[in-house]
Amino acid sequence: MQSLALAFVGDSLIRHDDFCDYAIRKARSQLGIPSCVARFSDNDKNLFLSLEYLVKNSHQLILLSPKESLPTVMKLIATLHEDTLIWQNERLIPSKTLHAEKGSYLLELEGCLINLLEVDELGELPAILLPPAKEEICLYLMGIDEESALLLLSPLAQSHNLSLKALSHAQGFGMLLAKPLKFSDEESFLEGVKALFGEKILPASSLASKVVEILSQKKHVVTTAESCTGGDVAQILTQIPGASEVFHGGVITYDNEIKERWLEVEREHLDLYGAVSEAVVKDMLKGALRVARAHYSLAISGIAGPGGGSDHKPVGTVFIGVRSQEGQEIVERLLFKGDRRYIQRQAALHGLYLLLRLLLEGE
Repeated sequence: MQSLALAFVGDSLIRHDDFCDYAIRKARSQLGIPSCVARFSDNDKNLFLSLEYLVKNSHQLILLSPKESLPTVMKLIATLHEDTLIWQNERLIPSKTLHAEKGSYLLELEGCLINLLEVDELGELPAILLPPAKEEICLYLMGIDEESALLLLSPLAQSHNLSLKALSHAQGFGMLLAKPLKFSDEESFLEGVKALFGEKILPASSLASKVVEILSQKKHVVTTAESCTGGDVAQILTQIPGASEVFHGGVITYDNEIKERWLEVEREHLDLYGAVSEAVVKDMLKGALRVARAHYSLAISGIAGPGGGSDHKPVGTVFIGVRSQEGQEIVERLLFKGDRRYIQRQAALHGLYLLLRLLLEGE
């Protein structure tokens, strides 16, 4: 049975990808990762049967609909519920509604909690009335492989009633996901992880949040110089509250001439090794530190595709580096698989992973 399902109903809503992404993020932050996300047009002839299926196969269901489509959704839910609609707060709602707030209605049907949301694609999402889920714990591996970490941590997880599994987050680093079960003791589990592994295994909601946390503690600032990722690292960092204290700006040096002029990348390095090379990334790191007067820099240059590759540097080849003011430096060559967007995303995440490694080595 699916734990959580989201269903968007309405032609105007299902075509608004940004709003749908916002709603999914909001639901995920409160309830965990949805097992199912569905979109239905106003005229979908199978809408009733589809909603019936979602109700029967979910513990929790969020139904999102704009004002003009909500009456139809209300009628369908009332029909499923063998219920009638009543007038309340200038709105017809199912009489068996358990709780209602502005634009948000909670019902229970066949063991499924249903939260109806009246949404405005240009407005804030109404309150989600479903009970929050226990938060899953991401454990980032900083110097230990997934197989060893699983073997050593599994008894500890079981003793505190958490399930544990490895996740392939991106090439070059690993992570484990600890999922709280009934009567779990997450706090004692994390204390045990710290005692056993120190900083070799780091709990965090994301790589970026951990980077921001450590930089904030140090009162240090990082800057970025990105080529093939086009600003992805900066975008990921600035999603984290408090990022303005540790990230004041970065540069996108997509063209070689801009790399030369803005970051003083050596023309000789560009001519001899090409923009996608260790030498150029090292120049980018030094130039970014100088321009931003930051404590740390992160630089990326690669071939995201679909064209531009060669036998020596196939599509997916990316050089990623990090550097401190004191001269500590890590530069790696990676080969990522996937389409252009996926390669860019993997490269950005690996850059944050390298930055986290450098931050920990400097402590």
